[in-house]
Amino acid sequence: MAFSQIGYFSKRGVQLIRQNTVINLMAVGTITLSFLIFSVFFLVYQNLNSFLSVWEKRIQIIAYIDDGLSDREIEKIRGRIVSLPQVEDIHFVSGEAAMAILKKHLRDQDRLLDGLRSDILPASFEIQVKRAYRKPVEIRQMIATIKTMNGISDIQYGQQWIDRFSALMELYRFSALLLGLLLAAAIAFIVFNAIRLSIYSRREELEVMKLVGATPAFIKIPFYIEGGLQGAIGSAASLVILLGLYLFFLSALTHRLRLYGLFIDIRFFEAAVVFLIIVGGGLLGFLGSFLSLTYLKEN
Repeated sequence: MAFSQIGYFSKRGVQLIRQNTVINLMAVGTITLSFLIFSVFFLVYQNLNSFLSVWEKRIQIIAYIDDGLSDREIEKIRGRIVSLPQVEDIHFVSGEAAMAILKKHLRDQDRLLDGLRSDILPASFEIQVKRAYRKPVEIRQMIATIKTMNGISDIQYGQQWIDRFSALMELYRFSALLLGLLLAAAIAFIVFNAIRLSIYSRREELEVMKLVGATPAFIKIPFYIEGGLQGAIGSAASLVILLGLYLFFLSALTHRLRLYGLFIDIRFFEAAVVFLIIVGGGLLGFLGSFLSLTYLKEN
């Protein structure tokens, strides 16, 4: 296709939008609303997923070690634990460090610990689990292995909390995927019908063009471009509205969450995601035009 033809079809696609302002505004408005609903859902999903991932990283196992072990023996235990495939990171906490942490948490009530030896608490290893092994079954297998190691006196890992959290994560991600697919299907249906209405209003124009000998490509390509522009404009407009809502409500929402002790960094879409949403809108608009013209031809 020559550049002159591309220029003509692009110009013609823009003219089609200008010729039927009301119909096209309705189509773009419908697409904007559809993508706004999808973008709001996706933004909430993105931030909730980030929040849950932070909590998921907090899943850790505390392995208490026997008193009186030498530094060499402690390092030997550390080496055996690190060699396990489930371990992502390990941190040694001495009895003195554990007491300091406890006093910090007690704040104004730390006087309750006056008179106690600084090393009265047992030393321990805080073990972070790799993401791939954060399922209850994998964690139990890991704990069973650590319990067999000489020098380990006890293990704390909150089995009930881990089981509930893992079930919550699986349910949330499955629900988000299912709802996302349903929203995407609904948007495709809405875009198709919005653009079909726009094209249907010009069915007489299409018939006239056929009668004067216009080729199918000459007739359809401008409508394809029009649909792509409608989809891209609608998706871009939805992102502008969402950005305004994001900036307007962000400060109030962040303040309210911090009152409950939740310091969550709520983020807008990255540039790559914004680009993909706009391109996706254009592709849906193009597909809507293609299917609409096919539907009109069959009827």
